[in-house]
Amino acid sequence: MWRMPIITSPMTKSRFRTILTSLAIYISFTGLVTFSLFILEESIQTAMFGTWPAQDAGDWYTVKFGIERIKEANTTLKTVNYCFGWIQPLAFIAYRAYGRSTDAYIAGAEAKLFAHAPTLFDGDEITITFIPEDNRGNLYINRRISVRTDSRLTLGKPCRVQGRVAVNNDDTVTINAP
Repeated sequence: MWRMPIITSPMTKSRFRTILTSLAIYISFTGLVTFSLFILEESIQTAMFGTWPAQDAGDWYTVKFGIERIKEANTTLKTVNYCFGWIQPLAFIAYRAYGRSTDAYIAGAEAKLFAHAPTLFDGDEITITFIPEDNRGNLYINRRISVRTDSRLTLGKPCRVQGRVAVNNDDTVTINAP
């Protein structure tokens, strides 16, 4: 009958204890990092879930608040993951993908928010897809939104524009693009 060998050599015991201690430290640190990333993921999801009923209700202030909260948590998640996530490679890959997917949700939610409540972006630097319907010199117009740019835009053709949002007295919005 086979028996587990008993470790009796002081050198073997010391080496075994060192291995176990190192393994315990690694597992503890890995758990600390991945649990922190998990809580940040939950924070993002909770804020995301909160934006859905706010969108249904047309409460765009709450949607903007939720998006800002998601951005903050996602920035922290990415920072923790890139600084310490490499300690657990599979978790690093998973949370990197989660952070990127969260970026996609943020972009979509901001596009919807801008479409419904562009005045909430007053003073913000944004990038949007814009379809000019009319122009007056270097001012291109689509209903409540206009883009002031030195670039030539084609009427009726979607284009990406980036610039700073300014709310006008009549609650229209002008994006000042280079």
